[in-house]
Amino acid sequence: MAKGGFDNVHVPASDGTGAVPSPLYRKLDTNGDGTGTTNAIGDYSSSLTRFYIQPPSGTVYRLERMLIFMRMTKANFKFDQYGKNQVLTNGIEVNLHNGVFVDLTDGIPIKRFGDWMRVCFDVQTVGGDINQDYGTDVIVGGRWTFSRAGFPLRLDGDGNERLEVNLNDDFATGTEIKEHYFFVQGYEELPS
Repeated sequence: MAKGGFDNVHVPASDGTGAVPSPLYRKLDTNGDGTGTTNAIGDYSSSLTRFYIQPPSGTVYRLERMLIFMRMTKANFKFDQYGKNQVLTNGIEVNLHNGVFVDLTDGIPIKRFGDWMRVCFDVQTVGGDINQDYGTDVIVGGRWTFSRAGFPLRLDGDGNERLEVNLNDDFATGTEIKEHYFFVQGYEELPS
């Protein structure tokens, strides 16, 4: 099975015409290939850490969206902080390397969870009221749909292209962040 749980098999579309690409559902990780650390809750304040996705040589990914997911103690969540009582010092940067370097946060890093609203259409919270498992926690998330802002992001493995989220702050000490993931959804481009 390919990463994301799907075989790299192209089947006809539901109406019987053409082939459809293989879906891609994956968390960004510290190795870029799905084998590294995925839960971004460490102390990265002394050394920048990249969570990224990079296709292998001979493969092209089209990324439709990135989902930002964080779970922390409900009583301590505020949109104007990132974790408990914290505004990030350096902030989160999102970069695209696809032949040229593109700073997708345009020089203004994400320092508070609410800052994701600058780049994501949907940023919201879900509390424990609808799910007893999260009775003391809050789930916060954002959806950054690249294809709605123009086109899906295209990453060519032969060019060592990648999408990366750079962290250079402490997401561990006293933040009460329990889970912090960056998921991408898209597809593997069909060979020409």
